[in-house]
Amino acid sequence: MVRSVRPESSTTAPSLDGDSLVLHAGHGLAGDMYAAALLDLGLDPHIVRQALDQAHLPEVGLRVSRGFSAGVAGTEATFVDGAGRPLEKPVAESRTPKTTGRSHRHRRPRTAHREGRSAPKAQAVLTAMPTPDHDEVVPEVAAPARLDKAERVHEWLADEGARAPDVLAHLTGTDLAPFTAALALRIVRRVFAARAELAGRDVDKIVLPGRAALDLLCDAVAAAALTAAIQPVRVLCTPLAMSLADTTWDGVRIAGPCPVTVAAAGPLPTRLRDVPYAPTTPTGAAIAWALRAQPWGPFAVTTHQRGVGLGTHRPDHTPNALLVYVADVALDEPGPI
Repeated sequence: MVRSVRPESSTTAPSLDGDSLVLHAGHGLAGDMYAAALLDLGLDPHIVRQALDQAHLPEVGLRVSRGFSAGVAGTEATFVDGAGRPLEKPVAESRTPKTTGRSHRHRRPRTAHREGRSAPKAQAVLTAMPTPDHDEVVPEVAAPARLDKAERVHEWLADEGARAPDVLAHLTGTDLAPFTAALALRIVRRVFAARAELAGRDVDKIVLPGRAALDLLCDAVAAAALTAAIQPVRVLCTPLAMSLADTTWDGVRIAGPCPVTVAAAGPLPTRLRDVPYAPTTPTGAAIAWALRAQPWGPFAVTTHQRGVGLGTHRPDHTPNALLVYVADVALDEPGPI
């Protein structure tokens, strides 16, 4: 059984039945879509707020709202700065968007939630998932001064360049639980490694715009914290949606899917779609890879809950949405094809 771990202040903690998390990524997978889909299952947004504070990112807020994509209803999740501007947009382009329906920004919870308080059961289930490799666990190093991290975050909010070593170092010496910290680090490393592979450079030489780096950090921390909260024994994933549209990489126009996303996905199966946008992002592919998601097959499945996370694109006929299911999956029993 998969159960959510919620802050003590929560009074509506749902019980999520099932041992597996299934990602239906045929219409896209991104960092914000993954967080939104898990929140749509009923998890408390304060789990994310708590994790951001533990990761020394108190300047970042989470905006959660309801919306539609090609007629499909779901949850949207956006990380914003103190002025309400989305991190995924450069400062010059950032504007506080108008939202429809219920919208809500989550800052610090009144009651602190300590991950792992329900210790024996939580740890027993978490260890059923493959843990990150030994060289991907956050190393035991002296934590950088909080002032240094705070100054660095303010520089990134101003969109100053973020070097890979600095971004990765931000996840060391945090207050995150070990599993959450290690999984977040694994996601961020995968994105930088994919960029370095394509650029033919060392990871240490990769630089991202500051706000993009912050958005990556927040996506990774949220994904890790929410995954730890629902404690899946395994994760399965349908082929990742990739666009046939041209993309631009390092100033060169390339036909086909974004090469960084393809590199981040690694051995995970993909599916080409004729859409004018990138339904799967490098961060989304890195999350599926970091979770060691098993390819979907004709398994016997009993679905218990469903969550829908909406992407930023609003096509007319095809939804840009990630569906997640909490289910019991019999890997040794064939199901309908």
